[in-house]
Amino acid sequence: MLAIFQLLEEETTRTKSERKTERNIGLSHRTIHRWREGVAKPSSDAIVKISQYFDVSADYLLGIEKKDDTQVPSNFTVSPTSPSPTLSTEEQKLLSDYRKLSSKGQNHVEWTLQMTLEEEQKEEIQKQKA
Repeated sequence: MLAIFQLLEEETTRTKSERKTERNIGLSHRTIHRWREGVAKPSSDAIVKISQYFDVSADYLLGIEKKDDTQVPSNFTVSPTSPSPTLSTEEQKLLSDYRKLSSKGQNHVEWTLQMTLEEEQKEEIQKQKA
């Protein structure tokens, strides 16, 4: 858990505000204070938020691995369960750019996409009612 506190301290130094850091990550001051005091431990949701924000593994946050030790086992393979649709050149570029983003950047894109989809769905419902 020291890695969590170390990352939080570094980010607080960078942003010059502990509250701003907590707000950026999406955790309350009280929650983090309780972790520091040993009164509570981070939930799995909190571990995910922090690991995504800092673009590190949950294992790193929990002290199970060093920051640069992430390795894919040699016997690890991904086999698609269904054929991929053919992507246009524009779609391929978007996907390529998305993959270059940090976890934080990818989360922002996903959030923006979700908000846009919801807005368009509401507009479509309004059109159908009219």
